[in-house]
Amino acid sequence: MKHDAENPFKGQTNEACEAFLNALDDLLKTHLNNLEACAAQFGAPKPLRPDAPEVSSKSLFADSRKANSQVSIVTAMSYTLFASAKRFRPLLCLAACKLFGIEANRALPWAAALEMIHTYSLIHDDLPCMDNDSMRRGQPSNHIAHGEALALLSGDALLTEAFACLLKSSPEEAPQTLRLWLEHLTRAAGAQGMILGQVLDIQADSRTPQAFDLERFHRLKTGALMAACLSGVSALVGPETDVEHWWNFGETLGLAFQIADDILDGDQEEPLSFVTAFGLEAAQTRLQTLSAALNQVLEGYPPERIQMFHDLIRWNLIRKV
Repeated sequence: MKHDAENPFKGQTNEACEAFLNALDDLLKTHLNNLEACAAQFGAPKPLRPDAPEVSSKSLFADSRKANSQVSIVTAMSYTLFASAKRFRPLLCLAACKLFGIEANRALPWAAALEMIHTYSLIHDDLPCMDNDSMRRGQPSNHIAHGEALALLSGDALLTEAFACLLKSSPEEAPQTLRLWLEHLTRAAGAQGMILGQVLDIQADSRTPQAFDLERFHRLKTGALMAACLSGVSALVGPETDVEHWWNFGETLGLAFQIADDILDGDQEEPLSFVTAFGLEAAQTRLQTLSAALNQVLEGYPPERIQMFHDLIRWNLIRKV
């Protein structure tokens, strides 16, 4: 896949990030290739050849229902999963490994599961019944490329296979760790986390939201999966880790990430945008306040264990994508 050009890391940290993301891609590709082999037994469509001509995005926009739905489910899943992306959540998992003193390879299955769930949420968010967005990660949205039905199913498959990938890729982890992972994953992605945030999104009206409600919404829709990045890695440490402390840290980081997105997007008359609701200056001030609070939480830890978090927090303040 193509990782976004903006990079907040330097030197050895950057090399560690690249190695982690490459290993993540390898794990995801292996899991999807196994799915493709299984589907082939039932006569499912074969994936597109690597040298197949690209379909014009202009023609795709004509009618998403007539898009190329005659591809395998794995091709449709891979289309968005391996598109150019920031991979912010996997990098959070790596940062958590450094914080808690965990070997990075142990967190790969967790990072893969979270990235699959995040990608499924993007595919479903783009559907006409949700946000009706035609572009995602620099290319036509999944439903534009493959039709609404296959896009819906590819999102469903990514959600389901996230659990399968997590369990199949962690044969040496203790049953207690796997149980905690499943608890954290369902809390973050289900009806008390990201899904609840999405419900609040589609039920929002044109009234200017109160700051508390807007922050609660973004803590759920964006922050819950980021909270899970930390809580899932903390499960590898043991029960002595303060899960709620780091869950709140991850939610707050997710809130700051969403405010930065709103600032980048500008005023688009979106009722659940901080810029639309409170103005650009207030949004920038809130982002600065949250970032300072996040850095304060990290005080007292050895610098080498928290540097990645400081880098990510700083990058979020100045990023352009």
